[in-house]
Amino acid sequence: MAANNTRPFYAAIVILGIIAILSVAALFVSQDRFLFGSGYSIPVTATGTASAVPTQIDVSLQVNANGTTAGMATANISSALNTLNQTLYRYLNGNLSKISTQSYSLSTNYATAVNNTKYLKCMLQIGNSSICSSEARESRPYYVASEDLKVTLPQTQSIGMLLQNLSEMNSISVGAVSATLSDAQISALRQQALQNAIQNATSEAKALVGNNTQIYIGNITVGGSSYYPYYYNYGTFSAASLATTATAPQYYVGVNKVTESIVVAFHYSGMPA
Repeated sequence: MAANNTRPFYAAIVILGIIAILSVAALFVSQDRFLFGSGYSIPVTATGTASAVPTQIDVSLQVNANGTTAGMATANISSALNTLNQTLYRYLNGNLSKISTQSYSLSTNYATAVNNTKYLKCMLQIGNSSICSSEARESRPYYVASEDLKVTLPQTQSIGMLLQNLSEMNSISVGAVSATLSDAQISALRQQALQNAIQNATSEAKALVGNNTQIYIGNITVGGSSYYPYYYNYGTFSAASLATTATAPQYYVGVNKVTESIVVAFHYSGMPA
């Protein structure tokens, strides 16, 4: 009878032990889930921006030269490029590495012209200038050498005078003129934009879970970057239009903006407040 009375006692001890083991296991799993990011979490998408006045300007140029032979066209464009380099030298502080060739081409075109020998022979035969001019006209080949350049002006103040100087060169065509951020500016602005994005994401997470809930950053994914002017005056100028300008054209640099987008996974230890 005594043995039978002790069975409920031992059974209770076994049950309490199992409960204790399960409680410890549950606590460990809960901590493990939180520490390794599988507990309460909330993903937040945010953007951050930073802006600055560009310190450089990119100018697109095209140099063209003709010649009755390919060799003459090549020689003529070389001469035009030498003249261009002399003009650009002082604007680039002597650093001609700021000039890069984007493309080069040498093509054959055809033009009609009167063959004088044929014209004179025709005039001796029939004496009709109109007919002889038509019969003596023939197609003649000529060659065109063309080179597209990108010039990075390391300062913005002298762009007006540079455009004015370029307008005086018959072989030069001016394309797009764009104020751009330098590599150093982009690097600094990206860092600032990322910091601003993290701050914005944190503010959004706090608004969702409550300011009294402590949150932790579990993971950050950078979605991408974009650089663009939100106040600008891009210019496209032709040599002909510049040549009629009494003074150097005005160019407004404006402000460029860098935007970073991120996704942040925040973790917290309790239910939202």
